[in-house]
Amino acid sequence: GKCKVIMISGGDQKELQAVFKARGLAHRFDLIFGSPESKEDILKNLLKTKSFERPAVYFGDGEYDYKIAKQFALDFYFLTKYTEFSGWEKFFHTKSKVTIMNTFEEL
Repeated sequence: GKCKVIMISGGDQKELQAVFKARGLAHRFDLIFGSPESKEDILKNLLKTKSFERPAVYFGDGEYDYKIAKQFALDFYFLTKYTEFSGWEKFFHTKSKVTIMNTFEEL
């Protein structure tokens, strides 16, 4: 079956959608979400409306992404190339069920 690919970002939703469309990337995503809603609220709404189901994978580049993934019982992949999270090595050293990779190309 086809997996849903959903973008959830802290950036402005309208701007994200416009940029992804302009760069010819919008077709790669089933849904694109951003602020003003929080990632937590977006995921709550997606689950409530059954827009996606578990098991699911959450890709992120920050501590907040990890915490959201764990809160919603999603597998977490941490992308090091895009992170601004200093100290991520120490933080993730003690965490289980985290896959660390540099970029999506490593999939």
